[in-house]
Amino acid sequence: MTQQEKENEIQHTLKGKKITAVHYYVMNRAGYFYPNQPEQLVDAAVELTLDNGNVFSFGMNFRFVAIDSIVESYGAFVKAYNRDLPFLKMEVNTDEKWAPVIGKEINQVYVCYNWFEDLEGQKNYIPQDIELILDDNLYLAFCATAYAIDEDGISILGPDSEGEILVLFDEEDTKFFKRGRYYKPAEMDLE
Repeated sequence: MTQQEKENEIQHTLKGKKITAVHYYVMNRAGYFYPNQPEQLVDAAVELTLDNGNVFSFGMNFRFVAIDSIVESYGAFVKAYNRDLPFLKMEVNTDEKWAPVIGKEINQVYVCYNWFEDLEGQKNYIPQDIELILDDNLYLAFCATAYAIDEDGISILGPDSEGEILVLFDEEDTKFFKRGRYYKPAEMDLE
């Protein structure tokens, strides 16, 4: 799928739809860091259920071991690739950061791309960050990221297509972490 086809698929899937439920998929019980905080980390995927019954998952794509957005259930996706992974599906609708988002319509979708090189030396463009603007100027961003945790808390090290998902609820945080529309990867020559 070309970058433009992927962009069209993401736009068509999300724009104009309402979020009715949110689930996090974690690979281990400690894989959901900082609940109810301005930034959250999820180690496998974030999945939005939409008012038309479809789901949008942003998480690990095991075919490429890279982040990709998929328009199907993350659990079904893992099963389709015969992965017997011990992930935990957690409903986060009542999380204080997510509760205001439930029932809101997605008005704008922004996608930031990065790329990886496959074994044949071909560049493959993949969504790295997805930003959503919802009713009432609510904001969400999902960012594939590398991070570190120490006594001072969480440090975001930068984009990493094989990393965890950083979930942000404020555009100022996205600016601070230089993600989404505020990140410009090197050598971006999109077709």
